[in-house]
Amino acid sequence: MPTLYIAMYEAGMGNYEHWALCLDDGDGDAPTIFEVSGEHGTFAKSAVQDEPDSRLRHKRNIGVGEVNERDIPELLKVIDNTKVDNETTEWNCQDYVIELLETLYEECIIDEDDKEYKRGMKKAKDKYFGPL
Repeated sequence: MPTLYIAMYEAGMGNYEHWALCLDDGDGDAPTIFEVSGEHGTFAKSAVQDEPDSRLRHKRNIGVGEVNERDIPELLKVIDNTKVDNETTEWNCQDYVIELLETLYEECIIDEDDKEYKRGMKKAKDKYFGPL
């Protein structure tokens, strides 16, 4: 079953770790990494196939659930429709990932009983979210 996880990286600029949402569909290919990069006013979304831990600044991955194969098109639609907020000064890549995951949960793409989602979100928010 395809899995979702948050890949976390050392801060490039500023004092926030960089976060990306990864989808590993289990087909043997590299996972797809969904992220925003840039800075306030110039954030842009991207999606690339790559191994998160092959990037130099990679620190950790946190599992946040499984997705049914049949829900992948809807997951991609949610990601495509998620807006980049270049207006709010405090908004960044961490907010992007949290907003994506919360929307996937609300849309029942991530099962409401998925314990990995609940554990992963709690760990990400309580331990790693925000400035270093």
